[in-house]
Amino acid sequence: MRLPLDGMRDAALTVNRLTSVGVTIDSIKMVTFERRVGRLVEILDDGEAMPAGLPEFGRVLMLAAELGKDELVVICADMRRARSLPPELTGRISLAVRTSLTRVLGGATLLSHDPTAARQFARIFGEGHGDRGLIVRAPAEAVAALEPILTAPERTRLRSFLGC
Repeated sequence: MRLPLDGMRDAALTVNRLTSVGVTIDSIKMVTFERRVGRLVEILDDGEAMPAGLPEFGRVLMLAAELGKDELVVICADMRRARSLPPELTGRISLAVRTSLTRVLGGATLLSHDPTAARQFARIFGEGHGDRGLIVRAPAEAVAALEPILTAPERTRLRSFLGC
């Protein structure tokens, strides 16, 4: 069966879009950074083993810049499947998160079920976001925390992203 050209072009655009928002490290780990609706930035860790590379947590700044010079984003980081990081990366990622804070209105991070990873990400995102970030254990907590600062379409997308 032959695919129509439009379908193939759509598939190519999808691949390009995913490449632009995801970071593959050694073709093993995928951390995606997406802004699908409004100001909501979705960060998702796929839970694969962490190699020696560093995910581009600074990508938040680029996504905020797409909205405009002074626009702020709202972050929801789903780290529930994340595994622990090599200790040398924790500080570097924490610095990248703190750097992006200038463009963040608020955020919520769902922690990993892995106790070591949960401690690491609580430190990274808790210290990085200061009073603009919240560490949560359940999707409903993230929704409750972020709803007051999101528009109706952003709230709908947040629920879809978190599966609730």
